[in-house]
Amino acid sequence: MKKISKDTALLTVLGVVAALLLVFCINAAKSDISDAVVTAQPSSTVQTVTTTAPVTTTVASPATKAPVQTTKPAAVQTTAPAPVDETEEIIRVMTDAIMGLKSDDANFRGHKVQNIDIRLVDSSIPSMNDFVNSIINVFVKEEIYDYDFTDGVSAQPEGGGTTTSDSMFPPGDCNFRITADGVAKATKEKDGENTVYTIVIVPETSTLENPRPPHHNAAADTLDLSGVEIPIATITKVDFEYPGATVSVTLNPEGEVVGYYEHLPVKGTGEAKALGLTGYGTIEGYMEEKWDIEWK
Repeated sequence: MKKISKDTALLTVLGVVAALLLVFCINAAKSDISDAVVTAQPSSTVQTVTTTAPVTTTVASPATKAPVQTTKPAAVQTTAPAPVDETEEIIRVMTDAIMGLKSDDANFRGHKVQNIDIRLVDSSIPSMNDFVNSIINVFVKEEIYDYDFTDGVSAQPEGGGTTTSDSMFPPGDCNFRITADGVAKATKEKDGENTVYTIVIVPETSTLENPRPPHHNAAADTLDLSGVEIPIATITKVDFEYPGATVSVTLNPEGEVVGYYEHLPVKGTGEAKALGLTGYGTIEGYMEEKWDIEWK
């Protein structure tokens, strides 16, 4: 099974950034370029290893406005919740909804719009930041995909083979399992006849050694660079900041899931060593995806 995920796209960009900075640093070292050009590292071989992250920490309440085009009972139904705590109710409804999308029995068509917006904001060779960002822009753009899941499996529009709905909806290949202590904010809002349930996850951090912050890892995407290899360079440090992902589901009056939304802001700084020298880089931005769902 071939799967091209947001993680893959981000790591591809990361590799490009790292390779570019490394090449320029090696050339700078060989040419004895002055300290005015190579800053913060002695005639340096510099590697940028960092994270994709949203420069935005604030996301307007995401309303995935999916048209209600269902003809069958939804794979996920909401019932009149009785919990006293509204946050617990919202978590329960969202858990049922997302687990229905991830189910082996899921039969639906999904229209996904994916955006990754990142930029290099600091590095060991600041004179190269604008150039590197121009290269990043070549790789980072809006992507639109259409899936047709039968029993949780669809042809992969992003490449050959197939993919599962379980792997497409975060957390990939795991149950959606966030609890109230991981939620900074929970809302339930009307959007026409539909209802939008939204959570904002508490801020978290991660490192190269501990790459998966528990609350984001229970409900959203995370970035794990512990297994990433870049030629002639070794990643020695990665620090990520997750200001708090926003996740929402939209249900129609029959309780069918007709929309899914995730906005993941991230900022990360990494260090790498090559040719006996150490370089660093910081990238920030966000990953975002929006699904319109039609049950079969």
